[in-house]
Amino acid sequence: MIPLYLPYRSPRQQDYLSDAQERGMLQGDGPYSRLVCQRLRELTGLLQILLTPSASHALELALWDLQPGDEVILPAYNFPSAANAVLRAGGKPVLCDIDPSTQNISPHKAETLINPRTRAICLTHYAGISCDMKAFWELQKAYGFLLVEDAAQGVGASYEEIPLGAAGDRACYSFHATKNVHCGEGGAYLQREDAESFEQMQMRRDKGTNRHQFLAGERARYTWECTGSSHLLSDLNAALLLAQLENLEEVTRQRLKLCAAYDTGLASAFARERLYPMGIPPYARGNGHLYYIRCRSPRQLQELQEALASRGIGCATHFVPLHLGSMGRALGYRQGDFPASEQTTETLLRLPLYHTLEQSQVNLVCETIEKVIG
Repeated sequence: MIPLYLPYRSPRQQDYLSDAQERGMLQGDGPYSRLVCQRLRELTGLLQILLTPSASHALELALWDLQPGDEVILPAYNFPSAANAVLRAGGKPVLCDIDPSTQNISPHKAETLINPRTRAICLTHYAGISCDMKAFWELQKAYGFLLVEDAAQGVGASYEEIPLGAAGDRACYSFHATKNVHCGEGGAYLQREDAESFEQMQMRRDKGTNRHQFLAGERARYTWECTGSSHLLSDLNAALLLAQLENLEEVTRQRLKLCAAYDTGLASAFARERLYPMGIPPYARGNGHLYYIRCRSPRQLQELQEALASRGIGCATHFVPLHLGSMGRALGYRQGDFPASEQTTETLLRLPLYHTLEQSQVNLVCETIEKVIG
């Protein structure tokens, strides 16, 4: 049996979890939370970072200050979190098709959707492969909008030498159990903007109070200052996350090594165009979050799924484009509106990838695929 993924287990995580429990401060913004934030500052070069219960919560913070009528452009081939965050803030999600070579939002198609109501573009770095940041920086300079990175899959990846999460105005990370490093459920909000704006985010995240000032010894008591919610990560989760982040470089290196093994094992299939490989532009430095192939047809995808399953090998498709769900239809979208996104959902297949996957198992996956495609 080869599962699609297994959560990474750090050698020190049990020690940190036990220590957190002994300390007794398990709520948000405890000692382990502070250590995780410091790690993320070192990783990204950003100072303004907040831990959250998920990437979805971080996206809600990033888009909290939308006004009625504000529009946010985001890829149709996507998880619903960003679209939900726009709707919860009272804005309008505007879906955009993707570049089929990378599964990332197309800057050319996005430009056609920009209008005076466009407040932000929310980029998703699919599979930890960077969007074309230069193209989006040029659009931002020309039109003026907030650039938000959904870097849920991008921890440890970069655009050229810039870490994903530090290339836009605001960003999110995910530390869900399916990610390279995790704490079961968790996320982070990252921001490049001014201190006054970040101060607002800190209060919104903590029930609309200035509790962060109280914890810093700046106030004797804390008070209700703005609308907010509870978007803090437990310090117990942060203890698990710190142990994992300490091994991020080793985890990333191993996952990239496994991706390279897949590339080698499937090289003949790619050369004969029996399958299509992941598109990784020269500006992208990946983190090995996913390994996927693109099939020639939905039928081929089904044949591969059945063959792999028959040998106990996990595999999976991925997102159903947002416009094909009930919420997408309620926004006025219909099948056929985003052909590249639809083709991707019908032909993309994810293969097993996790830290302890062995070379022999990669070989078995590749051999099984070769037998099906001939």
